[in-house]
Amino acid sequence: MATFFLSGNELEQNFEEGKAVAEAGHQIGNHTYSHQRMIFKKTSFINEEVEKRNELIRETGYEGEIDFRPLNGKKIKALPYYLNKQKIDMIMWSLETFSYCTRCPMTQGRTENNRAVLQSLSERGYRFVIVNELQEE
Repeated sequence: MATFFLSGNELEQNFEEGKAVAEAGHQIGNHTYSHQRMIFKKTSFINEEVEKRNELIRETGYEGEIDFRPLNGKKIKALPYYLNKQKIDMIMWSLETFSYCTRCPMTQGRTENNRAVLQSLSERGYRFVIVNELQEE
């Protein structure tokens, strides 16, 4: 199981893959609709980005809680306020994976490297869970 934070425009272009993710039981999170930064934006813009994306996630058949991951971790006043009012959890991170840099040399071969790292850590007794499981602990 894994958690995938997807942007709306990518999900629209790859909707069948999104349905497969939901059908496989993975968690799907909201990563905005248009993949724009959510700072210095009006509440109406934030509402549209979040709700339009959540509707698209639901269309995949996903029924679980939809958490939100802000683009590049940018969050100033309006976004946290809006998410709190809507009772949507904002998920942040403490280690940058350079996931936003698709053409950077450090991301080449990332999938194969990730598999090797996950396998090695699993062999050492680590376990990997979806975001919702972390929130329950």
